[in-house]
Amino acid sequence: MTSSQVAELRVLLDELSEAGSPQLRQDIERESEALDLDALEGLTADEGLARLDRLSCVPDATTLCLSGGRVRVETSWETRDGRHGLGHAMPLSTDTGTFWFFDAANVETIVKVLDGCGLNDRRWVFAAGLTDVRVVTTVNDTMTGAVKVYTNPQGSRFAPVQDTAALDCTP
Repeated sequence: MTSSQVAELRVLLDELSEAGSPQLRQDIERESEALDLDALEGLTADEGLARLDRLSCVPDATTLCLSGGRVRVETSWETRDGRHGLGHAMPLSTDTGTFWFFDAANVETIVKVLDGCGLNDRRWVFAAGLTDVRVVTTVNDTMTGAVKVYTNPQGSRFAPVQDTAALDCTP
């Protein structure tokens, strides 16, 4: 895309945002951040489409989409007696969400992904848990394909995750 095509796309999105509902404005803002329009400049059509294909975080009952939809977070759990399942995702903000395992009223883990790009060129992952079951938290950067996996062992108090070098900021 040329710089003028990127500028035209910005104008179109601005017009849609002004004419649309508050929800549409939020969606346009979130998707524009995840897409990083400036990064499209200089790409061929095929390269641009390949970039769009990587934007694959779709929130659902077991998936949190954080960092403007760029980062997909999922959890799985297993009890001492062998019961297991996926964590149920509950978004709190664009950067933070929780997971419950056994009862929606009982939060088991909380995850936050922060943009530390201006400080150390990394996205930071923080997580804490209120459980001693085995928990596997998978954090996937949908733009780069990078994956970080954090595991809390069975029978151990959930050790806090404070990873300030988790994911590279470059697309």
